[in-house]
Amino acid sequence: MSVEIESDHKSLKNVFHEGKPMIKLGVTLSVGSIITLFVAYLIQVYITNVGGLTEVGYYNVGMIIINSYVGLIFESMSKDYFPRLSEIINDIKSVQRTVTQQAMVVVLLITPVIILFLTFAEYFIVILYSKAFLPVLLFINIAIMGTLFKAVSWSLGYVIIANGDSSVFIKTAIGFNVLLLVINIFGYSNYGLLGLGVSYIIYYFLHLVIISLIMKFRYKFVFISEFIKVYFVCLLLVFSTFCITYIGDVLLKSFLLVFLILISSVFTIYNLNKKLDVKSFIKEKFNK
Repeated sequence: MSVEIESDHKSLKNVFHEGKPMIKLGVTLSVGSIITLFVAYLIQVYITNVGGLTEVGYYNVGMIIINSYVGLIFESMSKDYFPRLSEIINDIKSVQRTVTQQAMVVVLLITPVIILFLTFAEYFIVILYSKAFLPVLLFINIAIMGTLFKAVSWSLGYVIIANGDSSVFIKTAIGFNVLLLVINIFGYSNYGLLGLGVSYIIYYFLHLVIISLIMKFRYKFVFISEFIKVYFVCLLLVFSTFCITYIGDVLLKSFLLVFLILISSVFTIYNLNKKLDVKSFIKEKFNK
């Protein structure tokens, strides 16, 4: 008994037409990546010319720690987030629910990580590199707080990509990178590595504000009050930790830092459990 399989022959023109949105998305993302890499290169060239190779070495170490180690959270979650968002992009209520949940999870996960890093940053740098790189400590401690703003704008930015809105994506990519270049040059030329750390926070704060405005007026998206309350608490915990690290009394400083680590961990677990039912997830894993 033979089975005939019906073949579906498509012309090259039809294949190209059906794959055009995917091609357009790929080209758009590639262009955005090229712009980002070019600006990062210009910043390094400027630091090299003004401060020398040692300064650019400190800067690169700081960015590697911030983007590679802390950025692992963004990288691991994006693989699942974008496909889910693309499936429901035409339903604004589903988009709002999905984006809010994603932003909530990222913010809650990254908050205790930042607090832990601020507490033990000096030891992390020595273990990962050497004491020779301790001058980058202040830059990292300031810049890493900007990842809390980045966490939210990162979650929002995927809405533009999922909508296939290539013109908005390219315009914002160019605009944001020009802003990043200008702010970094100004910060470094006036205040050195300290200025770079502050410029990182300012950039991602402005990035969040602008992306939020685009979401509101172009896509009719706003965060619910529940998320805003949680986000405010996370910001308060992180900036409080940064301030406490500069207390002169070692005993008092240690006590307060341990207290904030515990508070942030409990706060994260409690709120994640409300959204994801962490207890059931852990029980299920152990039962297996």
